[in-house]
Amino acid sequence: MRSRRRLVAAALGSLALATALAGATLATAAPQLDSARAAVRQPLAIPRQPIGHAGRWLTDAKGRVLLIHGINVSMKGSLAQDEAYHFGADDAAYLAANGFNAVRLTVERYDVEPTPGHFDAAYLSFIQHIVATLARYHVLTLVDFHQDEFGPVFGDNGYPAWMTQTGGSPNLKSVGFPFQYLANPAVNHAFDTLWGNGNDIRGKPLWTDDAQILARVVGSLKSTPGVLGFEIINEPWPGTKYATCLPLVIGCPSFDTGAFSAYYATMDKAIRTQNSTHLVFYEPLVTFNYGIPTSVVPPPGDARLGFSFHDYPLCSAADDVGLGGALDTACGVESKLAIGNAVTYATAHKTALLETEFGATKNAAAINQSTAAYDARMVPWMFWSYDELVGTTSIGAFSSPPSRSPNRAVLDGLARPYPQLVAGTPTSYGYSPKTHVFFATYSTSHVSGSGRFPGNSVSQFEIPRAAYPHGYKVSVKGGAVVSGSGDSLLLVASSGASTVTVTVSPS
Repeated sequence: MRSRRRLVAAALGSLALATALAGATLATAAPQLDSARAAVRQPLAIPRQPIGHAGRWLTDAKGRVLLIHGINVSMKGSLAQDEAYHFGADDAAYLAANGFNAVRLTVERYDVEPTPGHFDAAYLSFIQHIVATLARYHVLTLVDFHQDEFGPVFGDNGYPAWMTQTGGSPNLKSVGFPFQYLANPAVNHAFDTLWGNGNDIRGKPLWTDDAQILARVVGSLKSTPGVLGFEIINEPWPGTKYATCLPLVIGCPSFDTGAFSAYYATMDKAIRTQNSTHLVFYEPLVTFNYGIPTSVVPPPGDARLGFSFHDYPLCSAADDVGLGGALDTACGVESKLAIGNAVTYATAHKTALLETEFGATKNAAAINQSTAAYDARMVPWMFWSYDELVGTTSIGAFSSPPSRSPNRAVLDGLARPYPQLVAGTPTSYGYSPKTHVFFATYSTSHVSGSGRFPGNSVSQFEIPRAAYPHGYKVSVKGGAVVSGSGDSLLLVASSGASTVTVTVSPS
């Protein structure tokens, strides 16, 4: 069960304060609120699974909106190297205690099927163990079928060598990440072969290979609790057609609606042979990062889809060359364009929306700028990454326990209060790192459009200790606090009003 850390409380308990502020309306609802207080003794700290969606909103099985503040956990080495990671229960507990409710876990195709026809049972069991461990601490897992620069033939991760065709093109892997996408002909040939459904080294179609890999992983997790969903491919690259995908206004609709969409349809169908319950997420081309829109078509006939996108503005490279926050303002403009495109796409196609990568920086100003932009559009997010920037002493080696050596500057930048489960429809929320004031408003209407949640329905808000080291106070209109004073999970029961407003500030 998630550890509920007690904060330093104000002399006046938050329940009494909220009830007084709510006024006469709540006085008439006292018996119902007493019932709600009893209900919070039940395991209310996790969403009811499976996770679904209503339009762009993630929802739990009770129809409450689920918002994600998550983090990537990257395991890009082979299983033989995984002992060095030491990711375990202490890490899962640490993430939960710091307000993260989801992890995006990288899964490598070359570890699933290292040689043709051989599926590594030990690796599949390892992934299953990590997902189950996170679930014990009420942290959901998005299973990410990862790739960077196609695979280890190019010194990176993703597709095994036996699925990699270079066509005899020069392999200029020494140029390194991410420049191989532009400068390595062999990488682009490999992607061209993938999108064209060319053959592996045995003469078997690559889409058949990939579908079998995805289906094997999905099937192995069929009975494992805590799965948020499955993401088909990380940061897909169009291959030699990339120059045609760069026009800022239109991107490359012919590629998006052709081979790219056909690939997603095939992979989605393979996943659904093993799992009809969990969400399947698909990404646009990596060029979406830069504000270039997508025309990718959602896999047909599947009502449980999510659109995932990344947010790495081109100008964020300033961090990599030591310019720090010199271009933060420009990055903010570029980032907002990508976020706006994502909201527009998900709304139009009625798919769940989830930002699954941003950050990869220790720049606190850049982190705060990004998270504020997500709050403004009510977009759930996942930071890159725990192993590189938060809970480690060095890349690829988790400290044990993680609390001994976290990167507090990064962690504190991510530790923002937010609504985790909303019994209704969020209308706005935000947090100021300067004043430490958090606000949220929501309608008690179902996001599905099917009426309202009844009075007494409970919404929960994550209130990280890092944001309120000396405690917090709460003001509620249209409801009342039903959690303990200073709990890191703030629980608010509606009073039957159509709108609820919650404000949290330092005590």
